Amino acid sequence: MSKLRHVIASFSVMLFSCLAQVIDCFTIRDYLMHKFTLLLFCALLAACTQGNNDSRGEVPSPIAIKRPAYPANAFHQRLTGDVMLSYDVDANGNVINPVVVSDTANGAFNREALNAISGWKYEPNKPYKGMTKNIKFMINRQ
Repeated sequence: MSKLRHVIASFSVMLFSCLAQVIDCFTIRDYLMHKFTLLLFCALLAACTQGNNDSRGEVPSPIAIKRPAYPANAFHQRLTGDVMLSYDVDANGNVINPVVVSDTANGAFNREALNAISGWKYEPNKPYKGMTKNIKFMINRQ
């Protein structure tokens, strides 16, 4: 990452010096050379940025899903809610590092949501960091 920052900083200095020189250019050849340098810088910057966004790899698909249990206490109180989870998937397809990002029921469903997501299995050989999942807890009215 530090090499990327160094390259971007170097090109930024070059870009600003080119822009300053464009103002003083008198020939079309010089002007076109400076435009080419600017275009090259923009292309390099775009390529570096695209590489950073894609560094997490391909998003794996779940192959086994464990449904959460409805907590008895929440069922008796007729509570409903959502739990937003964040987690990573390792190379074996296992869920690791699950954490509750937010919930709408003051923690009533957090334990069951964490237990459920920990039992999910994803495609192997597609590790991924920063997966998110919103789990809804609703009571069916029949």
